[in-house]
This record gives sequence, structure tokens and C-alpha cells, in this order.
Amino acid sequence: MWASLNVTLDPEEKSRLMDGTLTAFKCGACGHTAQVVYSLLYHDMRQTTAIWLIPPGPDGKPGEAPDLAAMTFGKNYRTRIVDSYNQLREKILIFDAGFDDRIIEVAKLMTKAHWEKDHPALGANLFFAGCSGEGDAATMDFVILSEKGQTGASVSRDKMYNLLSKEFAPRLAASPRPWSRVDERFAFELLEAGSAHSTAQPGAQQTIGKKKWWWPFGG
Repeated sequence: MWASLNVTLDPEEKSRLMDGTLTAFKCGACGHTAQVVYSLLYHDMRQTTAIWLIPPGPDGKPGEAPDLAAMTFGKNYRTRIVDSYNQLREKILIFDAGFDDRIIEVAKLMTKAHWEKDHPALGANLFFAGCSGEGDAATMDFVILSEKGQTGASVSRDKMYNLLSKEFAPRLAASPRPWSRVDERFAFELLEAGSAHSTAQPGAQQTIGKKKWWWPFGG
């Protein structure tokens, strides 16, 4: 068990974390393999990033990092708390791609709301999966997990990420407090606090919370 994993000092372990073998347990008697979920601190010194996986407690409530955790790293560090391995791997992919996870969470929320217009009541969860293409054809790719299984969605990096970055730049100037959960709830609150995109731009509108937002791809 890795209570703390420094991928700068142990780079070979990063790929094992990403493919699930680092946290897998295989029974020597029957051969059954399962993921062992426990608190794990991911630390990337080169990217000045620390992500703390803290599983929910027995009551289902989110776990909290110890108070002293805020003093562990410098003020320039990005420090996040996640609840699951999927969320941990997603954060790693986001930061490795050079993205701001706050913008990605907004993009995910808008993509999910648009997808659910045609697939209501399926309990979808979106995860950032990486990027494809280059230049104007570059896309951000998402995995969509729902009651009917797994599918995917891709959106233009320029039309989504870059536009959202400009839209929310003033409110994202300040870093989140140490050990924040930057997740769907964070994105929803950010959207609720902001003003909607101009409806003069081509595309379609979708409602998130109490506001209508511009969806840049029509339909």
C-alpha cells in the first residue's frame, strides 16, 4: 500500500497507478482480483501538484484531509482532494495535458447537460479521457458512464476550453483554498455565480441550474 506516491521519485509507479495494477489485490487461493481503496497521496514535484485520494467514510460522507496537510506543500502547489480512483486518474490526465481542472469541470458539466437532453434519467458521469487531433481539429475527449454502460463524447478544444477560459478568467484568478474538491458541484456553483454566454453567438442554449448557457455546437 502506498500511503504517499511521489511520481517524481518513483516514475515507474505512475503507469501502474493509471492502469490499476498499483492498487490491485489478487487472492492467492482463488485468483480473484479487486481494487483496494484506501487513502493515497499523489505527489508530482515537477508539476507542483498534490492530489489526495480520500475515500468516503462508512456513512458515505466525503472524507477530509488532516488540518496539517495544508502546510505540507508550498503556496504555488495545486492541492486537490478526490473521492475515487477514477477521479484521481482524471486529475492526473487533466494536469498532464496542461489544463486547468476548474475549466474542465465546467466543460464536463455543460457536456453532460447537453448529452442528458437526449438520454434523460440515465445517471451519467463524465470523466476527462484526454485529447485528440491537432490545431483547429483538436478535441477534448470524455468517457460517459451511465446505467446503459460506457460511451464517449468529444468537443472542440478551441470552441469549448478556450472560450470557457476567457469567460471565467476573472473568477479563476485566485487559486482555490488548499485541498479543494474541484468537481461537478464546484463547476455548478461557478456557473450559477457567473453570467450566461451571449446568445448572439451561433449555437444553442441549454439550461443549467437557473441560467441558460450557450452551447457552441448547436442542436
